[in-house]
Amino acid sequence: MDEEVAAITETARAVQEVAKTGGKAIDAGVRTGTWLDRMLGEAIGQTVAHAWTDRIKVRRIESAIYNWERAEMLFHKAAERLRKKGVNITRPIPPKVALPLLEYATVEHEDDLHTLWANLMATGMDASEDEIHRKYVTTLGEMTAEDAAVLAAMFVSSKDEIAKKKFRDSTLTYGPGIDGTHSHDPIPVITLNRLGLIEPATVSFKTFEPGGHDDRYGGYGPTQDEVSFPGNLESVVITPFGAAFGKAVGLDGADQS
Repeated sequence: MDEEVAAITETARAVQEVAKTGGKAIDAGVRTGTWLDRMLGEAIGQTVAHAWTDRIKVRRIESAIYNWERAEMLFHKAAERLRKKGVNITRPIPPKVALPLLEYATVEHEDDLHTLWANLMATGMDASEDEIHRKYVTTLGEMTAEDAAVLAAMFVSSKDEIAKKKFRDSTLTYGPGIDGTHSHDPIPVITLNRLGLIEPATVSFKTFEPGGHDDRYGGYGPTQDEVSFPGNLESVVITPFGAAFGKAVGLDGADQS
């Protein structure tokens, strides 16, 4: 993987020179286009390997990378994550996902969020993982560092045994769930809910109808039903999409377990 890190650095520098000087760095692009192919999809790698003959693709790639230093850091972080996970087989990320990912990641100035972008890129390249969706890119693109920190804290809380149990208060039963606005700032909690990463925990109660007589069906005994409905955001649960997203960007805490 050390060789791969070196290859990434060489690729980033070569492509940067192409962007600066056009045809003067074509040979460097040909030599290192394999890494772009592996990381960002076949169409991008082919563009480099074919001496940048498709100018539309060239302009699209150039416009996606806002800051070349951030791009190089992105490649390093993604390669390091793959190395730590022991990934030996990689796959390209489809351009419809890779290009917007590059655009968001290279404009991101907050290091914590930038690392999440690198994690997402590494997940996309990991052939043993499910393919990442473009929705992951747009979701992460709407998140702030505080949003990410709150979601990470929720993943930690979700592992507590108490979070897996219901609790009763008077006639109502709550949960299972984890703290939302009860212990976190409402703004990131509302944002995470809007993005579909979390949802309110359920609240339920039991109805009771005493036995009686019906003109159509005659006598009947007492009945009891349970009614459930979403509560407010004081208590929440991580959605299936939220769980998949958290794993893809490294917020689920699996790296620390």
